[in-house]
Amino acid sequence: GLIMCSFTGVVYLLFSLLITTTIAQELPINQTRDGSYWLFRVLGNDLPPLQSSGQTYKNLKYILENEGELPQAKKAFLLNRIVDEEQHNLLLGLLKSHNIPDDMIIDRPIDWNIPMTERSFAANYFHRINEARNMALEYAFNRGAEWVILNDGNSFIPLPTWDKILETSKNDQFYITTPLVRLVEEQNPSWLNSSTTLFDLADKEKIAKEPQEGTLFFRFDAPRRFDEKLLYSRNNKWNLVYDVCGAAIPELKFKKKIFVEGCTAIDRPVIRLYSFPEPDGVIAIDSTANRGAVRRKSMKNFMIAVVERSEKYIGPKLHHSNRVKHQEEEEEE
Repeated sequence: GLIMCSFTGVVYLLFSLLITTTIAQELPINQTRDGSYWLFRVLGNDLPPLQSSGQTYKNLKYILENEGELPQAKKAFLLNRIVDEEQHNLLLGLLKSHNIPDDMIIDRPIDWNIPMTERSFAANYFHRINEARNMALEYAFNRGAEWVILNDGNSFIPLPTWDKILETSKNDQFYITTPLVRLVEEQNPSWLNSSTTLFDLADKEKIAKEPQEGTLFFRFDAPRRFDEKLLYSRNNKWNLVYDVCGAAIPELKFKKKIFVEGCTAIDRPVIRLYSFPEPDGVIAIDSTANRGAVRRKSMKNFMIAVVERSEKYIGPKLHHSNRVKHQEEEEEE
């Protein structure tokens, strides 16, 4: 118990750094509930060298083969504007091969004719992750979901964590938050499977020592949504978690901030699978500071790749070197 409390406290301590205000965004929902729990994963573009090309496919395959059935769960997936056509087709084919129904897959298309402006460069368009998150929430709630458990495509939920989520959902709250732990080596079913606990991973030294971002789960009548003005790497998820769940975390109660009531923090983790970084991305595995630098490099590489894929996308409006410059300025602000 002491080990768990200590670790959980460290994980949640990072919340204290996140004090930006989240703007509430309303989504129309169908008020007829069917009591279902939707586990919605958002699948995005790989970002070498932070991740290897194909890591989303590898991790999705691992999840589909090893996570197992989760009681009462409806598993759904959103492909968020995947640029690499080969990877897009592999992901879609993998879902089909595991008999994921068509109505549980959202394939968010790419509009290569979007206007390019100084502030609307490639990274913003392709990594508007909060738009995708809100889209997933709206989709599930409009189909009767009671709860939506929202994760990225590389997050693995073992049964002990899922059972705790179900148990906690019976209480009267709008949100549930859990810690997230990041693997520092490639996962293997011998030690990461449906029955894995945090103690198993800690004992085997399989997880990063630095605290990672938390996760947030929504009940259908939760009043808040993700701020779509916040872009990738701009605390786009954390600021909402902090705003609505800070009061549930003992380490943050001394902060001079008003929190929305109705969140429960649990101590069972969601597990971020290994990102298969390229050689110059390995330094980001267990260091938040290094991760920021590698992420910036990865974003520049991604924008250049987008330009190479579509002359139609570039047009005469804004050359990719300028977009890279604007991205660097954004990250330095």
